[in-house]
Amino acid sequence: MKNPWKALKQYLKLGQKSENLQASAPEDPKTSILPPEINFPPEETVTLPETVPYLLHLQSGRPLKIPENQLTITLGKTSPNNTPDIDLSDVTNAAVVSRKHARITVVGEQYYIEDLGSSNGTYVNNILVKEGESQDISSGDLIAFGKEDKVAFIFKLPDQRRQEKNKFEQQFQDLKIEIDQQKRQKDLNMVTSSRYFQEVKQEITEVDVDEFWS
Repeated sequence: MKNPWKALKQYLKLGQKSENLQASAPEDPKTSILPPEINFPPEETVTLPETVPYLLHLQSGRPLKIPENQLTITLGKTSPNNTPDIDLSDVTNAAVVSRKHARITVVGEQYYIEDLGSSNGTYVNNILVKEGESQDISSGDLIAFGKEDKVAFIFKLPDQRRQEKNKFEQQFQDLKIEIDQQKRQKDLNMVTSSRYFQEVKQEITEVDVDEFWS
């Protein structure tokens, strides 16, 4: 029979040999579970406010902070006789925004928005806010100036922002764990299916244990 010591030494060296196989084995793009290299993107490409309400401008992805410690916040475009709290002069499709377009009012913990007689109107979740009337808004509501959402925002509150961040971070971690597990399984399959591994495995099965220890 084959030398049992040789088989045992081969078996003990399997770990080192496996590392060499992983380092030198070419990647088969047809059978690879993962792409050759994974570059995780940054968790966020835009820094969003953490502790204050804000309007997320959908056309640019830019957050516009709602000023703190103010009970009324005006939205519109700057002119010689008008300086709104939130200036929309430079947003895409700014032509649909009036100089004095809308006003947000804070009552306790509730927020309301009203149209200030704008030319193109103010919409909350695609429903027109009539001039002179206030519409309550909640986190996640869509606010649009003019039809067809040419200038549109998502209203966000701090608690909602933190919940979404925590949810995103958990999903991101779960994704990294899943990819790591898939890569480990791929590496294991590559080693165990190698010719070298099969030869060593065969030698081990042929070792007579009683003779080996006698």
